[in-house]
Amino acid sequence: MEKKYKIIIADDNKFFLDALDNYLSSFKDFKVMATCNSIKETIVQTNNTNFDLLILDLSFNGEKSLDYLQQIRPKGLSFKIICLTSYNNGIIKEEAITNGIDLFIGKDNDLKNFPIAIRELLNNARQNSKNAELYLKPDLTTRQIDIIKACFEFSTEKDIANHLGISINTLKTHKQHIFAKTCAKNNLELIKYGIKEGIIII
Repeated sequence: MEKKYKIIIADDNKFFLDALDNYLSSFKDFKVMATCNSIKETIVQTNNTNFDLLILDLSFNGEKSLDYLQQIRPKGLSFKIICLTSYNNGIIKEEAITNGIDLFIGKDNDLKNFPIAIRELLNNARQNSKNAELYLKPDLTTRQIDIIKACFEFSTEKDIANHLGISINTLKTHKQHIFAKTCAKNNLELIKYGIKEGIIII
């Protein structure tokens, strides 16, 4: 008897959720156990369902699913996670892999190959470390990424510096380096860059 891979799909876009459910269900070796369109619903399903793979969106109405991974996949559960998202860039890919995502695929990729990727992932006991090497390393440091996020959250340099626990002069030095790397000329352009690159989730 052919093995069926049991899948949960979690995405806040109901149209995409239903479309992916229908697409994967058309394959004899895939069985979609549940679909979820909120992080809370995803946590409930993953903690109470026997399954093999979670296909997880990165952003749920502005909330980043990576921040909830310990609740989505607590210790003792060994299902795989594929992060399928519109935010397909090096910074987000590295963060996802670091946080335990097994595979990162952009929604802008050709999803015709998606079933093959699922089978390859589930047929391997665990993705080896070579997979992580496929993802682009960002030019920005962790501190610089924190500063870009803080520029979106706070309106003054004083508030940003206080939030990060650094002096205003140190902040200005960091920002000069960030402006040089991103070609941004001011905070507004920096925020636009952060949104475009998936550093800032709105």
